[in-house]
Amino acid sequence: MLLLYRRWDALVPAIAVPVTLSALVMLAAPATREYVDSTLPLLLEGQSSSIQGHSIALPSVLDRFSVPEPISLGLELMVFGVICVLVWRRWRRDDLEPRRLVEIVSLVLVGAFLLSSFSFVHYGIFLLPLAISLADPASPHRTWLMVGALFVLATRQSWQLDLLPDDVNRVLAERFTFGLVLVLVAFAVALLGQPREAVARTPERRSVSSTVLEQSPESPEGATVRTVGPRSNPTG
Repeated sequence: MLLLYRRWDALVPAIAVPVTLSALVMLAAPATREYVDSTLPLLLEGQSSSIQGHSIALPSVLDRFSVPEPISLGLELMVFGVICVLVWRRWRRDDLEPRRLVEIVSLVLVGAFLLSSFSFVHYGIFLLPLAISLADPASPHRTWLMVGALFVLATRQSWQLDLLPDDVNRVLAERFTFGLVLVLVAFAVALLGQPREAVARTPERRSVSSTVLEQSPESPEGATVRTVGPRSNPTG
């Protein structure tokens, strides 16, 4: 997003700071190098069975429900198309910052979580700026639908009950993925259900009438009030 906004002054520290701090930590604590030796290769594999069982990405969830591959691919393409439309609509809706940046980045992150080969529950922390933005009274996402979706993403306790059938508990176990889909639904309701605003907001030039006091000998009080408006161009 920094590239999109051409914020070169912010892009350099955004890359340099985490790289520098990570290098210092890896030098000071050798145990952290296991991330490069074991964790990073495991993540690059993507489809490893050791992580797919914990993945909340849409392909992983559909595979656990034994959804046929053509249907799974169709659902993934549909989600990708919905995200593209929502990002485009949000980009053209208004240029109010930083709310627009927060919402667009949140949409991209939700899409990445859903469509990646693997994602995990703790990735939800990256949607914290979206949750904080709901404190703005002008936010169009202050709805029960968005709040409910964020609640589903934030709760860590198990929703499984012994009184429910096993199949229902299997569905409830994937609540994080359904919460991400619900975030997209909430965005769609807010962006597609309202008329699009202007692409860019520019301050309107308003001619404010001014009151000029002129001394006049005919006035009983020695002054007249004249209202001066904007000057008109005599040439048309």
